[in-house]
Amino acid sequence: MQRKNTQTLRMDPAIIWPVVAHSPLVWKFTAYMMMLGVLVMLHTWSRVDARETALALDRVRVQADLYRSQNERLLLELATMTSLGSLGSRAASLELSGGARVVEVY
Repeated sequence: MQRKNTQTLRMDPAIIWPVVAHSPLVWKFTAYMMMLGVLVMLHTWSRVDARETALALDRVRVQADLYRSQNERLLLELATMTSLGSLGSRAASLELSGGARVVEVY
C-alpha cells in the first residue's frame, strides 16, 4: 500500500487582512450594517418612548377623573352648606333662629 501525501493550504492572516481591509465591498457592508444597527436602536427607542408617554397619559387621565369627581362632590357640599333652607334647618336644630324673616334676593 502506498500512502498519499495530503497537503493542506494554510494562509497566514497577516497576508490576507490587508487585502480585505482595502476592499470597498467590506467597507460598504460594514457601513450598511452600522446604519441598520442605528436604525434599529432608534426604532426601539421611539417605541419605548411612545409606551412611556402613553402610560403617563393614562395616569394623568385617571387623576383627572378622580379630581373631577372630587370637585363635583365638593361643589355639591358647598351648595348644600350655603342654601338658605339648609342653614335654616341647622339654625332650628341648634335653636338659634328667632323671629327673623329670611328674604332671598336674586
